[in-house]
Amino acid sequence: MALLAPERPMQHALVSGAAGVLACTVGAVTTWDRGPGSHWYPLALIVLAMPSAWAGGRLRAKQLRGRIDG
Repeated sequence: MALLAPERPMQHALVSGAAGVLACTVGAVTTWDRGPGSHWYPLALIVLAMPSAWAGGRLRAKQLRGRIDG
């Protein structure tokens, strides 16, 4: 998502990360008691959504900074 937002990549990445947390939480709540399966996967998706979005935004910000400074 940060690639599509050249002006403020970190802000756009964190907004999309928050949307990911929301979507993963809704998915986990709706499928929690349906059939056999482990609960670690939906919980891992919820926990890792924001750190991955932050890392992507940071990488894109570094790329843009390198183009401007270099």
